[in-house]
Amino acid sequence: MYTLLISSILILVLILIMRHFAKIYLHVSEDLPYRKKTYFFTRSEYEFFQILRNELNQTKYVIFPKVRLGDYVEVSLTTQKRLQHWNRIKSRHIDFIIWDTETGTIKLAIELDGNSHNTNKSIHDDNFKNMLFEKIDITLIRIKVGSDFIDEIKKLTQILQIENTIK
Repeated sequence: MYTLLISSILILVLILIMRHFAKIYLHVSEDLPYRKKTYFFTRSEYEFFQILRNELNQTKYVIFPKVRLGDYVEVSLTTQKRLQHWNRIKSRHIDFIIWDTETGTIKLAIELDGNSHNTNKSIHDDNFKNMLFEKIDITLIRIKVGSDFIDEIKKLTQILQIENTIK
């Protein structure tokens, strides 16, 4: 009975020591300051996504929302400036990517431009994205929030038909 008590205490002490070192060496914190967002999409993004999903040929195309630029854009430099250019894209995203299942390529990128796109910083960021997409040869379509999404998506499907005949 006495050895069982001592063994239990030793095991408890060992567990506490292991937890302490795990926090130090693995930088583990039990108090992570994160929580799941209530909504993945803004209202406009969700409305646009639902219409796009209903109108687009889902056998031929897949819609990827909120894709980081760094997931499909590479920096072609190998010099010290590579990191500087990588930092410009690594955390930015595009609202929607239309991916062609037959060719395995990105056909279109779509940005929904709401009121947040009217600030000087957003205008500068949007201009950078416009130049970037021109450089990587992916059509970037900008759609104003508040416009008729059904009409805009009809235009998108026409652009996809044209893209399929050109490329």
